[in-house]
Amino acid sequence: MRSSPAEPFRYLHLPADSRGRPDTFLEFHAILSGSERLRVASERAAAQVMSEFGLGDSGLEPQIAATARDLVRRLLEESFPAVLEHLEHTMRERDVPENRQELLMRFSRMALERTLWEAYREAAELEREDSPEELGEARQVFFRDAINAIDALDEYGAPLFLELRDFDHRQATGLMIARAPGKNIVYFGSGLLVLGIVLMFYVSHRRAWCLIRRDRSGGTRVLLAAVSQRDPIGFRKVFSSLGEELQHRLQGREENSTDEPPRSA
Repeated sequence: MRSSPAEPFRYLHLPADSRGRPDTFLEFHAILSGSERLRVASERAAAQVMSEFGLGDSGLEPQIAATARDLVRRLLEESFPAVLEHLEHTMRERDVPENRQELLMRFSRMALERTLWEAYREAAELEREDSPEELGEARQVFFRDAINAIDALDEYGAPLFLELRDFDHRQATGLMIARAPGKNIVYFGSGLLVLGIVLMFYVSHRRAWCLIRRDRSGGTRVLLAAVSQRDPIGFRKVFSSLGEELQHRLQGREENSTDEPPRSA
């Protein structure tokens, strides 16, 4: 996900169960997001914590279970550091002595972890006698990865999880017919463009100059010059033949004008 197109993508990694599916994690998240099943898991976790601390039937189980549920909801909305910060802030507000803060932090964290474990055990359909130490390495890794994914859900932000289950691949083609009133102008311009390209690449451009002037002796001089950017060797032959033909025509015209008898005025 990303908040804007200018940001790089951030990826949320969900652990896959033994079938290669995210179903167990989604069920685990559903239990934590619910009310009734989370209440049952927190009550079982509270009983275990009370037993481990040797408090017995002190009547604190409902309070511990409620605290655990509150921490789970805060974990889903924020993260583990935010949960710990909330616990420390609560202790400071209640003026808990420093010598008891460490004990209460350990007590609250154990209640949270046991609640998460009970929810995972129900999602994975494990036996009630199973404990984290007795499970295989794969289930322990899955549980740790699931907790890390729960911790990162706040950054994900989206309320949906989209998954491609299957698809039906079909070959297809599309034909679109549209009306374009200016297509004739476009075709005419395209034709001119193609014609210009043909003339540019396949027609040789030549330029010629002719200078006619009288010299000091009263004769007429003709200076002929030409240039071609392509095929200069071939154009030199053409230019030579052009000069010879022009000289031949001028000499013939001069002879005709000399042989002509004088006319009377």
